[in-house]
Order: sequence, then structure tokens, then C-alpha cells
Amino acid sequence: MPETLFLNLFYIKRREVKALLAEWHTRHPGRIASIATSMTHVVTSHLMDRDRFDFAGLTGPAPGDIAFDEEPCA
Repeated sequence: MPETLFLNLFYIKRREVKALLAEWHTRHPGRIASIATSMTHVVTSHLMDRDRFDFAGLTGPAPGDIAFDEEPCA
């Protein structure tokens, strides 16, 4: 793919995401802030990356997504 075409598609997608975020802000105030806050609470097990977390070593069922957390959720 030529670089200029790639850049054009990149900027088109950027505008689409910007429009989506603007619509969310209008229809659901606080959603963007909530998503941003959620992104600060991600732990390695949430990424589903087998190189970063030993999923195979887990034993037994655990409630919710706290199964992978090193410390209990507050």
C-alpha cells in the first residue's frame, strides 16, 4: 500500500473516531472519562497475553475477573 494512501486512511479513521467520541459525549456525558479511568485499572491478566501471564498455571474456578489478580480487588 502506498504511504500516501495509508496516511489518508489513517486520517479518515481518526476523523471517524473523533466523531464517534463527540457523539458519545453528547449522548452519554461522562462515558469518555469512564473509559479513560478504566484504562488505568488494567492488569496483565486482562490483556490475555500468555507471555505476560501464566494462564495455564491457574487451578480451579474463581468468581469474576479477580481470578487472575495478584491482590484482592477493593
